[in-house]
Amino acid sequence: MNKNVSWSRLIFVWLGVILLTFAAYRLVRIQTYDLQQDVMIQQDLLLDEDMLEAITNTTLISNDNISEIRESLGPIPISDRSALKESGESFFQIFDTNINEQPLDQWMTLSVQNHLKINFPLTPEKSRDWEWALSGDKIRIQFRSELDARKDILSRKKQGKYSLQLGSFESEEFVIAVNWARLLTEEGYYTYLQRTEETYNKKYRYRVRIGFFKNTEDALEEGLKIQESLGKILDFPKKFWPVIPDSREMSRELVNLKHPRNKPWVIELPSYLQQHKAFEDMARFVPLNDFSFLSRKIDGKTLEPEYRLRLGFYETSKEAQLKKNKIARRWKVFKKARILRLDG
Repeated sequence: MNKNVSWSRLIFVWLGVILLTFAAYRLVRIQTYDLQQDVMIQQDLLLDEDMLEAITNTTLISNDNISEIRESLGPIPISDRSALKESGESFFQIFDTNINEQPLDQWMTLSVQNHLKINFPLTPEKSRDWEWALSGDKIRIQFRSELDARKDILSRKKQGKYSLQLGSFESEEFVIAVNWARLLTEEGYYTYLQRTEETYNKKYRYRVRIGFFKNTEDALEEGLKIQESLGKILDFPKKFWPVIPDSREMSRELVNLKHPRNKPWVIELPSYLQQHKAFEDMARFVPLNDFSFLSRKIDGKTLEPEYRLRLGFYETSKEAQLKKNKIARRWKVFKKARILRLDG
């Protein structure tokens, strides 16, 4: 009788341990992914008919038609779900429009340059594999395979170490590269632009890349799928290849939130009324600074968009002023630029 009671207790204890372990595992998963407040940065990437027509017509890009293509590019729409807004203690904040209505007259970030890399803080509806997430003091790309609470060797092996390069554009074609990235992002791919470190024929090039893949075979297989599904729209090249990103490219960091807090001074260029003009200037000026970001707000009365481009970050206004003066020797538009402090 005592033996039966002892075995029953032992079985009961083991069942309890298993249930508690499972419950703890689920709680960790929920906390790290499902119910975490202000983690997702999601914006639908909608391409209007003019946009699709413009991209379709880029089969032959020449000096004669590139200006027409730029003029026909529609604005990047702000989603009715969530976005990266610019306010608060860390300046860059995730605004969840599932809880609150998206405000007008609020600056929303459209693109972020971090050294040689340009990211778009957008996560489309189709994406089920990646998201933008708040990780400590950084907003970074997060893949679902990294959300495994165990963080064992098998989980780490699943993480991708390769990117797939799909195209390369000169600075004058930067708007085209942006729209490639937008369309690929809309299809669910994590897409970014990587600028060359050196110039070719005195011009930088912007490479359109998607990531990340655990081996070259997976990358090439995905390239074939894209070629089949988007080849006609993007005039997709027959040649595409896997690349091994450097450590900074693989860091997946969008913005380090310590920077706007510790180095709150930025250079702000005069505002733009046309999105393509703002992107064109971004292409010109990103080589001059390690960090820049393009933002947009919509006037609550007229519903007209306004765009602003900022370069930063600097510890003091004097440091920012010296940088501005240096750039203004080559680019006159910087004579009209302002020095501002990000104070939330």
